Amino acid sequence: MENKYSGKAIASLVLGIVGVWWCITGVVGVVCGVLAVIFSVKAREEIKEKHLKGEGMSIAGLVCGIIGIVGGVVMTLIWLLMVVWGSCWLNLEVPPMEGNIRGI
Repeated sequence: MENKYSGKAIASLVLGIVGVWWCITGVVGVVCGVLAVIFSVKAREEIKEKHLKGEGMSIAGLVCGIIGIVGGVVMTLIWLLMVVWGSCWLNLEVPPMEGNIRGI
């Protein structure tokens, strides 16, 4: 029997890397990070049961997933604060338009 890598460990690592890369968008980083953590936990169980390779990838996916989650949450809060603070600072009151679209 050949030693094969766990597909879940590979998926965990890929999703973790994507989560870290896209954490600047907020939501994508959190979603990929959560999926990476789930796949990592499942991969570690599968590796122990079936004696597969990929424990290091599973751990790396777990770490990257956690970083993606934390980074995504932080960036979401920063984006929200920028929107709220920016709208308060700019006092976004739009004056009514007179005439047609060209302003004539």
